[in-house]
Amino acid sequence: MDNMEQNIITHNQDCPWHSDWHQCNCGLFDAVAYNKPAEDGSIRKNILTVEEAISRQLVYGKNKGYTYLSKDEAIEDFMALHWAWFEKI
Repeated sequence: MDNMEQNIITHNQDCPWHSDWHQCNCGLFDAVAYNKPAEDGSIRKNILTVEEAISRQLVYGKNKGYTYLSKDEAIEDFMALHWAWFEKI
């Protein structure tokens, strides 16, 4: 990441989290999960926030000379590349 402070994710101003965190509906607590082989040969489940998955995919695309047109496009690629699925955390 170029600047970690730019990547701090917060609840949007309309999210009910500000009055009761149980009511969050902005997606900040949504997660992406995928399986990855560990060094010992086992399979390890990795979990990232959706925003972290998007950030990683944007950086990956940038490093490969590609600029994503939207966050939706980036998360779709992340999901496909990692055979990932959405989970609630």
